[in-house]
Amino acid sequence: MRLVIMMSVLFLSFATVCSSETTLNTLPLIEGFDKEVLQKATSNIVSKVTQTPLESIAVICSKRKEEFASWITHELEKQGIEYHLLWISDTSDSNLSAIKSCINDKTGTLGLIILSDVDDALFIFENVGHPVTGLKISDKQYYWDMLMPLPGLIRLMSADQDELEQFRKALLDEITGAEKIHVTTEKGTDIHIEPRSWIVSDGEIFTAVDEQKSYGTVFVDGCAYYGPPEKPFLLRIEDGRVVNLSEMDETDKQHGFVRNDLTKDENANVLAELGIGTSINSKWDSQMMESEQARGTVHFGFGSNTMFEGGQNESSQHTDYIILKPTIVVDGRCICKDGIYQFKLRD
Repeated sequence: MRLVIMMSVLFLSFATVCSSETTLNTLPLIEGFDKEVLQKATSNIVSKVTQTPLESIAVICSKRKEEFASWITHELEKQGIEYHLLWISDTSDSNLSAIKSCINDKTGTLGLIILSDVDDALFIFENVGHPVTGLKISDKQYYWDMLMPLPGLIRLMSADQDELEQFRKALLDEITGAEKIHVTTEKGTDIHIEPRSWIVSDGEIFTAVDEQKSYGTVFVDGCAYYGPPEKPFLLRIEDGRVVNLSEMDETDKQHGFVRNDLTKDENANVLAELGIGTSINSKWDSQMMESEQARGTVHFGFGSNTMFEGGQNESSQHTDYIILKPTIVVDGRCICKDGIYQFKLRD
């Protein structure tokens, strides 16, 4: 049965697999990025999937990211890696079956690169999983862009990976095993949390905090949903919960989102996560998925955290808010002052 399905995949992508004459000069340019940046981003993405030997890679792509998919497949061709390019927008039964077969492959010989757009979020959530409730694919031989808009994705993945790894290692050395963290800003954030284990992703490290022991204030001036808040707002935390949602401005759209999301269910207002941005390429004044990864920011997540190691808060919602230029004190030691880290990078 698997042979039949994989033959279907091969048939659907035959023309692409056999097209090995693509050159750098024929690849589409993407507004705002030169060829060097695009090549670096695609190389970094492919390297995340090819750390172990694979027979082939399935590139599953939304329509809006088809130009970037050309860069991905060019990199695969250059490395001599067989690939199968499948479009989520093709809703024929045979194509959707082929995509689902690739996502659910259990052989360990097929890699996945998923370039998805918000238009295809429902399909992705049903078949791949959800950032809030967790992924359905346990195999580490995949890369998923988490629905990030293309410019933010390119900026994130074109970062110098050696520099990023050095910074991440130094940061983890300073923060792993911490019992108490105090985050302040000149604008009004003054929050105490107790972290658990730290989790690493492409542009951040984050932890599920002890849900009942956070207290203080979070002044959101970096990003809320689709960009910087027009009216920055203060969240007051007592015993791990936001207690001042009634103070949100009813006339402000972003304030309305905050109040709606943090009252979605009885645990949606619980402070559940502390995240620290690590990417020097990501922009803090972009939409949330990119902003929370910008170095010099931290973000606080409210609602569900059971998908993070040690997290115990169950909710249908998980909402992040980003703050700028934090001062971070770890067990009494200042590791970051006004968004500038105090430690030196080590090889």
